[in-house]
Amino acid sequence: MILPLVNILIPSLVAMLLVNEARATCYCPFVCTRYTSADGHTFCSRSGRATCEDTEAHEECRSALHEVTDMINSMGRLADEYLEAAHEDGMVTARQLAYLRTKLSEAFESEETKPVPDCEVGLNTNSLVKGFRSDLCFSTELFDQCKDVQDRIDAYSSGIGQDLEQLIYEDEDCARALGIINGTGTGSRTGAIITSQAATEFIDVIKKRGGLTTANVRCAAYEATKEELSSAFRMNCIRNKALMIVGMLICPVAFLMV
Repeated sequence: MILPLVNILIPSLVAMLLVNEARATCYCPFVCTRYTSADGHTFCSRSGRATCEDTEAHEECRSALHEVTDMINSMGRLADEYLEAAHEDGMVTARQLAYLRTKLSEAFESEETKPVPDCEVGLNTNSLVKGFRSDLCFSTELFDQCKDVQDRIDAYSSGIGQDLEQLIYEDEDCARALGIINGTGTGSRTGAIITSQAATEFIDVIKKRGGLTTANVRCAAYEATKEELSSAFRMNCIRNKALMIVGMLICPVAFLMV
């Protein structure tokens, strides 16, 4: 009587304990190729695993992309408001305004630093989560995409102001013709410096906004699953916990006497 009870309880308890342990959301069972023998018996031959869509990792990747886009849009709105006010106050001409806004757009799109995840890569997966005797799968590609954004977005945000300033110095001839760069001093390339008060204040505004690092990129599935990817240790702990609970249910007096 006790053994059948254990066989019923342990799988159920393990499943309950795994709910908060694993965040991958798809299953990739074995592909079964059926064939019939000469005597009429049907057999199933395993031939690899089916793929499934890791929708949770996909959603987190899309959320990470949204955070990048939202941060850029927020900074862009701030830039537009500042430049429009500066133009109304006569601090910048229309050509200077257009030039500074264009350079900011170029700074946004810096290929070296901008984290842009490709959330369609790895949606279909058959990568098993190690440590689980089940068909639970996850997308390593989408996890890596989200984690890359999480690791890089603050540096990208805080570096936009520096990139903006550098882009203006690198376009010195045009900036000088517009009256944004002038004189000699300790500037970037030829000793020229940014002398336009509006341009200097604009760069400072962007640097301060970028330094706020308000983007909130959460890779919860990545964080919840990365330990399971390294070993089966946690699974063993869960099984032991289930056995202990079953033992307490079957023989509570013995546990109280220990």
